[in-house]
Amino acid sequence: MTTPTLPSQTPSTPTLAPVAAVAGPSHDDAAALVRLVHLHAQLQVSDGLDVVWRPDFPQDPYTIDAWYPPGTDGRRGLESVLVWFQTVGTLVKHGLLDPAIARDIARADLVWARIGPMAVAERGRTGDEEMWGGFELLAKVHAAETAAADQAAGAIELEADGPRD
Repeated sequence: MTTPTLPSQTPSTPTLAPVAAVAGPSHDDAAALVRLVHLHAQLQVSDGLDVVWRPDFPQDPYTIDAWYPPGTDGRRGLESVLVWFQTVGTLVKHGLLDPAIARDIARADLVWARIGPMAVAERGRTGDEEMWGGFELLAKVHAAETAAADQAAGAIELEADGPRD
């Protein structure tokens, strides 16, 4: 399996090494997956995802900070989401977990679209331009894989429809 090339990044995002090519899912991937499921439960990531997927979840970091200030249960849930996806992204980035398996268990691109503004704001507050970079990289990989799959599905659909007159 080849890993898609990531689009160039703007100066405000971290500079990340490309994702290492992985030969495909392995027994080690399965073991890592089981450990990630346990970590997901330990961090109570589902509680944070409940917050992220609320219909009224704000998209700007200032409102997120106002609604979910540090120290609150809601903020701890959001931070758990960031930590878990950062962990998965770091494993993928270093070739320790197959990107396709990561996409099967969690669509980082969809979650990043909701919580990314908060993560980027934390970079600015801390001055750490690499903060949450594994999560962001994973989201970009997942978005590229989704686009490629959608394009392939469209091509198959056109073939199935037969020649056009």
